[in-house]
Amino acid sequence: MIDAAKLACDALHLTPLGKQYTGDDTLMCALSGRLMSEGDWIAPFKPTSGFTDDMFIVARSGVVSGYVAAIMQGPVLIRTQRGVFCAAGAYSLAKDDDRAWLFLNPPAPPWVAVAGTSIGQHLIWKTPVTVDNAIMQIRVGQENVVVRRTVLDAVLAAIKQERLDNPGFTNGFMSLDRDMKAPNHGIPRTDLPAHLSALYASLTRGEIWALAALAKAKAVTPNTPEKLSLTRKQNENQD
Repeated sequence: MIDAAKLACDALHLTPLGKQYTGDDTLMCALSGRLMSEGDWIAPFKPTSGFTDDMFIVARSGVVSGYVAAIMQGPVLIRTQRGVFCAAGAYSLAKDDDRAWLFLNPPAPPWVAVAGTSIGQHLIWKTPVTVDNAIMQIRVGQENVVVRRTVLDAVLAAIKQERLDNPGFTNGFMSLDRDMKAPNHGIPRTDLPAHLSALYASLTRGEIWALAALAKAKAVTPNTPEKLSLTRKQNENQD
């Protein structure tokens, strides 16, 4: 299993915290669930009063992977709230243009992508790694979503055609919220043509979320986003 935290640390040139494990028993990372054995980096873990993700703790082992510990450091956590992490580096997902790049011209897998919806969310260690660009797995706030690229391509083509046939057509939804928070996010309009209604009913929450960036009235440009980087202080794992 590919470790999302290690993938992110490698993309950011961030070294793991803690020390290399020298015991004989296998340990489980309290957060990612990764099994660690001799030679793996581990760090002690004890939830503080400010840690609000107790429900995501998978083992009461008292340790986390050294890579998980590294990305949980305050400045790193904040810097990695919206990004894609892969062998080529770390890229921003802050803008709709950035997200369009991910959906339309994704990097070579494996990669891990997160889009925080509030400040200071723990995201990377909760996120499945995408190993096939046909099925993208992305963490959006407190939810892991799936985007099937063939389905996304089909709905984008359908929207494009409907706009040609009906110049007043935008996207056919009541609202498309890039943070998936609006009460009417992803709800189709009542006057939606029947063929689009059937197509929209088949969409995952991830695909509807992707349309928030891709189905805007003003087209976005899927350019390669700016690279995310850490300051020297952050890279030295300083708070």
